[in-house]
Amino acid sequence: TVVMTLLQYNPEFRDVVIRGIADAVPGILNVDGAGGLIEPEALMLETAINPTTLIAAGIAIWTAKAMMTSLRRSMRAVAGISLLKENFFFQLLRDVGGFVVLGLTVIATSILVVASQQFGSEVLDLIGIEGTASRWLLRASAYVITFAMDFLLFLFLFRFLAGIRAPRRDRLVGAGFGALLSSVLRVAGTAVIGIPDNPIMATGTALVTILLLVNLMVRMTLMVTAVMVNPPAPVIPQAPDEIHFKTTPNYVTVSVPSTLHWDHEPARGTLIPDPTLNPEYTPEPERSPKWGGVVGRMKRRRIARLERSLEDARDAYYS
Repeated sequence: TVVMTLLQYNPEFRDVVIRGIADAVPGILNVDGAGGLIEPEALMLETAINPTTLIAAGIAIWTAKAMMTSLRRSMRAVAGISLLKENFFFQLLRDVGGFVVLGLTVIATSILVVASQQFGSEVLDLIGIEGTASRWLLRASAYVITFAMDFLLFLFLFRFLAGIRAPRRDRLVGAGFGALLSSVLRVAGTAVIGIPDNPIMATGTALVTILLLVNLMVRMTLMVTAVMVNPPAPVIPQAPDEIHFKTTPNYVTVSVPSTLHWDHEPARGTLIPDPTLNPEYTPEPERSPKWGGVVGRMKRRRIARLERSLEDARDAYYS
């Protein structure tokens, strides 16, 4: 809707974008009477301000905010960042701004790809490159542009939307990995739903396929976030007793105050495995002193004297 509204004053470029979408995703837009779920004109917002348009705009903004909020919280959860208490209007501005950047990225990618196809073909004709080589070069330029825009988009999602302050190397690797997977997933999806004259690819099937691709894109974003943050391997309990699994309750709850003393993460209440609760746990033997007799007593007195000196120095430092 945003793309069509912005392009309604440029019919030529709008038609190019519509036909490109119709070729890649058949069965969604009704172009030249070929049949589809949506008429392109229905995606254009009316310019008149009335209660209907205001309600529609409010619902669209709230839906966009909810989607970006869920994505931001999910990315932070993958990075192990606890929920922060932030100003509501700041969150609203960031989430809606993130959705705007996402939409602008889609528009910019479409414009750059179309421009590269048009100007690229003219340049290739001037230098005498035609036929299969010309088509492959134009297709490669479209892939490069898409990869670059996805790369910048992932950098934005990591740093500004989710607020994940990853090291520079990890951030670049994560953005590159995400852009690569996004390009592969987009090409694979286009190959599946863009097959012409496919009798089983009805309009409803195309819509379901798009929803599936969107779901895969979100999952891929979370996977890329996990690759970028590069977390340590989780601690796996060796026995159920290490996490009080056989007790009742076997989780931390304020209903039973004694469970609050178990080792757990304060933010989520996840139990931390305690190896000492393992029935097969063998404590490490206590260290035996190397020296005995008179020499041992002298060394123990020296240790006690040094500990008192350390305590006095600590008290003097903090007093």
